[in-house]
Amino acid sequence: MDFGDLNEKQKLELRETCKRILQPAKGIFATDDTAAGLGPRLEALGKENSTEERRKYRQLLYSAANLSDHISAIIMIEEAFRQKNDDNELFAEVLAKQGIVTGVQADLGLLPLNAHETHVKGLDGLEERLKAYKEEGAGFVKWRAAINIGDGRPSREALTKNAAELAQYAKLSQLNGLVPFVEPDVVRDGSHSIEECQKATELALEYTFRALHAANVYLEGTILKPNMVTCGADYSGHPPMPSEVARATLLALQRHVPSALPGCVFLSGGQGEIEATKNLNAIAQLQTEKPWHLTFCYGRAIQGPVMRAWNGKDENIKIAHEVLHHYAKNNGLAQQGEYMYTVLVP
Repeated sequence: MDFGDLNEKQKLELRETCKRILQPAKGIFATDDTAAGLGPRLEALGKENSTEERRKYRQLLYSAANLSDHISAIIMIEEAFRQKNDDNELFAEVLAKQGIVTGVQADLGLLPLNAHETHVKGLDGLEERLKAYKEEGAGFVKWRAAINIGDGRPSREALTKNAAELAQYAKLSQLNGLVPFVEPDVVRDGSHSIEECQKATELALEYTFRALHAANVYLEGTILKPNMVTCGADYSGHPPMPSEVARATLLALQRHVPSALPGCVFLSGGQGEIEATKNLNAIAQLQTEKPWHLTFCYGRAIQGPVMRAWNGKDENIKIAHEVLHHYAKNNGLAQQGEYMYTVLVP
């Protein structure tokens, strides 16, 4: 579906936003956990899954000193994007003062497509939401399609449907002045090998970019949020080394991602925090063709240790901030291929 061309002013704005997001030694902090996703983790720490408790937790994350040292952008859900800190300042405005670009999850979750696969909810009313996000200061948006591996999966039906939805979302985002993060996430659920993941990832990328081209999406104003190519969470064999993950991931990108795209920001996808950092470091160190800016877009790989350090107690906020800085810095180093494993000593 072709929605028409962008004018030169629109293209320039999108490219400039991409430059602000894709900075050396920095990455994206994903904090777009839904109430259903964040709630159980708060409850495990003795906190109620309420709007106010979620606000307080997000305030903890966004109030860390020097957050912009290694974080260039933050993804939020709509609830967080419109919340304020204790000083009655919008989180997004506080972050903007640090030069951090804020973005909003634009999709509304997953819907069944067939017995084992899903597509994405949220195209209805999308343009109105995009206009509001832009007016309220967002620089980008995100849309996640989940692609799973299994018996005959991913199917052509799922690949085609999800790619078409990603393309429609991406074009509408650009027409409304927002950089689209395009996320065809080949999920880790399952016992598949790294070879099976590479095949599925390449299919997802092939279908996605075919759809983006068909919709006349401006690639220079688009950011890809891909999974790394690795084995399934329940794989029974020896897990791949970071160097193997790097080779397989970059080969998939080289085969299917045009060089016009400015950047790829990797999701952690259920990897442990150290594993995700080591894999990113290996990708940065591998000597091969890499025409895009490559960095991290991690959620739980950063939030996990922060939440453990905080443990739901106000007296632990300082150490939680130190942990956040530690993991953000390590991933910033990994983006440059300069990460060395270190243990944070309080």
